[in-house]
Amino acid sequence: MLLEAGTAIGAFDSTPWIGDVDVPVAIIVTLRDPVVSRRRQTMLFEALPDAYVARIDGDHGAVVDSKEQFVPALMRSLSSIEAHQT
Repeated sequence: MLLEAGTAIGAFDSTPWIGDVDVPVAIIVTLRDPVVSRRRQTMLFEALPDAYVARIDGDHGAVVDSKEQFVPALMRSLSSIEAHQT
């Protein structure tokens, strides 16, 4: 089941509809991510021209392994979304 889930995640493609997202968006780009390439992360935020983008020097596990970078990036991201709602 884990392999099936990984295959489904790898095949996921939001390209057809991502440009229709009409809510504030923030993206945290992990610059050393071996799971989600920087190219794919860049394609995501380029498809969302108003998205707030935070970059951290971490890999896919940065939320745990680089929390000293991830948490401030997350807080900035949440603040950017909140600013768009007021």
